[in-house]
Formats: sequence, C-alpha cells, structure tokens
Amino acid sequence: MQTHAGHVTASLADVTEWTDAAVATAQKIRAATSAAEAAPLVAELIAQTNNISNGLDANKDGTIGWQTGEAGWRRPTST
Repeated sequence: MQTHAGHVTASLADVTEWTDAAVATAQKIRAATSAAEAAPLVAELIAQTNNISNGLDANKDGTIGWQTGEAGWRRPTST
C-alpha cells in the first residue's frame, strides 16, 4: 500500500497539472479568431490530453515510469 501510494500521488499530481494546462489551451482555442490561429493549439491540446491518459516519457528513457512528470491515468510502461 505504501509503495503504491507514492505512485498514485505522483500520477495524480501529473494529471492535475496536465489537466489545468489542457483547460487553459482549450480556452485559447475558444478565443481564437481563425482556424489558422486555433490549429497549433488543437495539436497542443491533443498532446496534453494524450499525456493525461497515457503519461509522458519525460526523461526519454524509453519508458513511462511512476516518477513525477511521467505518470498518467494508465499504468506506466515500467514497474
């Protein structure tokens, strides 16, 4: 339980941070006045929501671990 509590805490912190960023990006998309202005923001939002769901290989070691900055909602690819 104690081992996984740290993992869950790191994951929730990441998801919370990424969700806040995704909401801010969505608000920028809503405020965009053209498709050209919104397009790069949509790509950014897609990446952010992917991170929320799947995590992010922040340290580029080929796996998504439990450490802060990597874990999303799904189980990371490393143990």
